[in-house]
Amino acid sequence: MLITTYEALSLSAQMIVVLVSVLGLVITIVVELNKKK
Repeated sequence: MLITTYEALSLSAQMIVVLVSVLGLVITIVVELNKKK
């Protein structure tokens, strides 16, 4: 059970990191597009 829980937590952490990275890229792109306008 502990191993399964740990794996689930690590997967959740990886998903959060990926989501944050994607959000950062999207925000950067939006800011750059707004600067060009």
